Amino acid sequence: ISRTDSATVTAEDLRNGAGQSPTLTSNKEASESVAVAGASGLFDVDFTVEFENSSSETLYAIQLVDDVQSTLGAGDWTVGTPQVLTAVQTDDAGTSTDISGVITAQAGAASWFNANIDLPGGDKVVVTYRVRITVGDDGDANTPQAGPYINTVTISGEDALGDTVSTVSEEPVTIMLDSP
Repeated sequence: ISRTDSATVTAEDLRNGAGQSPTLTSNKEASESVAVAGASGLFDVDFTVEFENSSSETLYAIQLVDDVQSTLGAGDWTVGTPQVLTAVQTDDAGTSTDISGVITAQAGAASWFNANIDLPGGDKVVVTYRVRITVGDDGDANTPQAGPYINTVTISGEDALGDTVSTVSEEPVTIMLDSP
């Protein structure tokens, strides 16, 4: 005699039975532009992106896409490769880990930052990076600023079922050409 039991496994079961779909939240801020000393037409802008997995499920293969070239390069500017200044992952217990070496900027790619990290439920990441912008001559000496342009960052990852979870944050950026 043999016996076979069967059970239906639902998406909720695979999501730890929490009844909560995975969720990413994000926020993006830009610093005021700073003129690079001794270099006419060069400005630095620092961006800070914070994103959090506000669910209880781990999200996998997190990607941070901030195509600053397409957004900020839309005007009479050229944009250099972003430089990661800091990157910190904090777990839900408050323990922080430096992940600066994991998040790398990629020149000429639409996916500027290769994070490819896993983000457990409750964890958040804060990344600060600098973009050097060269402002071209638009022929108008009375123009006190370039922009504003809306810069967008998209954070995405996959849940345990392989479904994409994402969030988008926007930040206006203006370069003050008369910066000291």
